[in-house]
Amino acid sequence: MSLVNGLARGHAGTLSPRRRKRAVISCLECHRRKQKCDRGWPCQHCRKRGKHTLCSYEGAEPPGRSLPESSSNTEHSTGSSIFAPTLDIDRRRGENRSALSCSHGEDLLARDFGYSTNNRHSTLGVLHTIGSPGAYESPCTNPVESSSEQPEDMSLKYRSLVRQLPTRAHIDILLETFFDGVNWHYDVVDEITFRDQLDVWAQVPYSTLQKGPVVLEPDIRVFPALLFQVLAQTLLYHPSDDERLEALKYGTGMTLLDVAKELSAAGNEVLELLGKRGGTIGTVQAGLLRAAFLKSSGQVVEAWHTLGSAIRDAQELGLHTSECLAESARARPGTESQVAWDRERRSRIWLLLHIWDFHMAVVLGRPSLTTAPNDKFSFPRDICQRQRGVLPTERADQDPPTPFSVILAGYQAAYRYLPTIHTIQTGGARVEDYGTVDQVHKEITKNIRSLPAWCRPDHPDMRFDLLPNCTWLPAAREALLSLVYFVLLALHRPYIFTHAESRSRALRAGLEILRSQARLFYLSQPRDFKVFNMVYASLDAIVLITAIYLMFPTENTEILDSSLSGIEWGLGRLAVLGDYNKMAKSAHGVVLNLYGRLRSRIAGAQQPHPPIAAVQTPGPDPWSANVGRGDFGPRVDPVWSNHVVPDHTWDFAPEAVPPPHPMQDLFIDHLSSGDIVAPDASIDPLLTGGAVDMTADSLHFAGTYADDSFWSFMNSLVP
Repeated sequence: MSLVNGLARGHAGTLSPRRRKRAVISCLECHRRKQKCDRGWPCQHCRKRGKHTLCSYEGAEPPGRSLPESSSNTEHSTGSSIFAPTLDIDRRRGENRSALSCSHGEDLLARDFGYSTNNRHSTLGVLHTIGSPGAYESPCTNPVESSSEQPEDMSLKYRSLVRQLPTRAHIDILLETFFDGVNWHYDVVDEITFRDQLDVWAQVPYSTLQKGPVVLEPDIRVFPALLFQVLAQTLLYHPSDDERLEALKYGTGMTLLDVAKELSAAGNEVLELLGKRGGTIGTVQAGLLRAAFLKSSGQVVEAWHTLGSAIRDAQELGLHTSECLAESARARPGTESQVAWDRERRSRIWLLLHIWDFHMAVVLGRPSLTTAPNDKFSFPRDICQRQRGVLPTERADQDPPTPFSVILAGYQAAYRYLPTIHTIQTGGARVEDYGTVDQVHKEITKNIRSLPAWCRPDHPDMRFDLLPNCTWLPAAREALLSLVYFVLLALHRPYIFTHAESRSRALRAGLEILRSQARLFYLSQPRDFKVFNMVYASLDAIVLITAIYLMFPTENTEILDSSLSGIEWGLGRLAVLGDYNKMAKSAHGVVLNLYGRLRSRIAGAQQPHPPIAAVQTPGPDPWSANVGRGDFGPRVDPVWSNHVVPDHTWDFAPEAVPPPHPMQDLFIDHLSSGDIVAPDASIDPLLTGGAVDMTADSLHFAGTYADDSFWSFMNSLVP
């Protein structure tokens, strides 16, 4: 008796298939529409029509792709019984060997030999076709048993790690901050699913933990790693003077940032202890949040490596294909809404990984691991905020946007071009590729004009901003615009020293970034200054604007005044951020060095310019004329307006100088600058009226950059 027929008979008491002479092998939707079905779950036609939830088969499972579950499984009162731990591991193994011999054999082959479960043309796919994987028995019957740790050692280490979790009272305090003001940044965690898992984890008895993680269901086994990362990420943004969290500091002088680092490290240790076998979606989420924590802490290279590991974990689960959605539904039977939301969650996470992958590849000049979504990938939809027991619903214009609506808007407008930009960048900025650059630029600028009203650059619709569940939207809007214009900046970066049109377009994109960053700065609280996210965009824009005017001072003079204002405002922000993190201080020194060179470069005007101290301190209103959506407002020193810059010709070919990559140079090549000294060394020279030390030593750029880099060239010039 085949596995399919056995399943049909096994479910006869609960779901009787229609009687007919010929078996229906298509899904019911394709059978109704008389279309050829590829028997996937969801099948090809249901995916294309967006009818994932309607894709079902007679007998409840697609033929030959079943994973039977005990009929005694019922939904938890909170909708989370799919995660409840099964404590009788021996009984479960026995059921696996008898009722699941075929699918269990596939799992064991994939686990022990590394075969992909998502490729029909691999050896495992062939074995699946002929129905023979059940003949294989593995010496390792549980994913975590393959660890080099002995069961007793693993149990002891696992318990020692989870003991580092804060109390439930502290967790609840931090989760309120996380879901109100942190999760919107990346929208990695679904609140309903996460809180259900937290309730289940809280009910796991100590006697079960003594047996080790092997007896826990995979989602609950990994959950502490995800919880650690959520708490660590939250502590980066939580008010540091919250007395309710004082108990988390166990040492004199310890800060919440120190606590965050320890919690994140503990979460990473949990993942390492459990190993790569038997991963879950929680494994991927924990890895992505760990990468976000490292990036926010200024450890960008480490974040890139961690992101790569999370991508491999996601590929192991098949998140890059639609087949993973069927696996999710079969492995965790529940309500129709649970299954539908789980599908959306998985496709969302893969899109996030893809965007992160190419963004970091472009910024750091590193290789990528993912490919652009294709027809095998079920693209996530823009749906309304999740409600328990309600199926995903397409979001209409009158519905408030969600954090993922912001991500989708950015992807459709600009992020989807990052793979093309990466190809151009790694190809060496060939002249023959410039036609592609021009075409992509036109498409992105057109897409920016077509952004939804609530996130458009000019006169956005702010009717949702004051809604209780949209308090994050003003900051998210500015973060979105910064990233969209960063894509334009990255598109033209390889050509800024060879094509005048790219210089002009890069300058304007950089100014838009600085305007958005100025508004975002005043929407933020001092507690937000501990993270490095506000440093990245400003540093890239300021360095490229300054570099362009240093190399080509006679071009784009009509926006020179706006550019200088933008640089000065950016310097002011970096000076403030530098009081909260060291990397911002390093970035400020590099930018101040370049700005000093630029002022020396254009000092040939007949009228003298005022000292650096003339920079205005920005006002508190982010929508004032000073930082509005037009320009940075009037400058204190109008001498710069409309003046003619002397035509100084370099004794070298500018096109021979490679363009700067500030993030790569700062975080990989350890770029730094000498101190630019003011009369009172305790006061930042940017904010004082005194002269600054512009000696050769103070203008020297240090680091491990190449001899032919932009920074080496700057060092070779006489100020």
